[in-house]
Amino acid sequence: GSLMEIFVQRVKEQPDKIAVVYGGESLTYRELNEKTNAVAWTLRELGVSRGDRVAILPKRGIPTIVGLCGILKAGAAYVPIDPGYPEQRIRDILEDASPKAVLTYGCTVETALPVISLDTEAGWDIRRSDVPLVNRPEDIANCIYTSGTTGKPKGVLVRHKGIVNLVSNCDYMPFSPETNTVQTGQLVFDASTFEIWGSLINGGCLHMIPQELLLDSEAFRKYLIQNQINMQFITTALFNQFVSFDPSMFDGIHAISF
Repeated sequence: GSLMEIFVQRVKEQPDKIAVVYGGESLTYRELNEKTNAVAWTLRELGVSRGDRVAILPKRGIPTIVGLCGILKAGAAYVPIDPGYPEQRIRDILEDASPKAVLTYGCTVETALPVISLDTEAGWDIRRSDVPLVNRPEDIANCIYTSGTTGKPKGVLVRHKGIVNLVSNCDYMPFSPETNTVQTGQLVFDASTFEIWGSLINGGCLHMIPQELLLDSEAFRKYLIQNQINMQFITTALFNQFVSFDPSMFDGIHAISF
């Protein structure tokens, strides 16, 4: 099935389980699903449907996940753009991707396209009921632009079935409803695909943390222990930095991927 078909199945199985955490805030699978529906209905009203693309410029936080799921539920593929990119690069990506709309969270963007803010639900459709799903496994789920390239940006297209194959019933990472993982990567890097969908497709819990927590080894160590984080994707450089600080900080983690 598509990502959202599997996600909705998880919502039915465990509606009251925590799906995503950021700071002192969290959403259960039911709450995440309802907010996601509101965003999806809003996009549908703008004419977004199967095969379209929607750009998202997010800072870290729960609304980012609501936005991603909302885009997919509407039938579109998400195009993540780092709000910190130079304005010209953002314009180039928007021009190349030709999205039907743009979602923003914690930033603004200059564009003639329809913009939906995830900062407030004021502009969202009031419907919280499930959106009829239209995607097939072979449809595009996201389009990630490689960073640091010269000239025009180039998007890498990833299909629903590619992500599902990556994170479900895989033998290299023991994903399950007990999975607790911290998202360390930026949305514009493909590692975020592992982190986000590895958690949500398998009924686990995704912890999003402020960037400053990643820069503070002691605070990160405490977070891992207090939140019983048991699976982690991390860059080799960051892993080495943490291990040199305290080799025991990853003791509670069952599986780690670089």
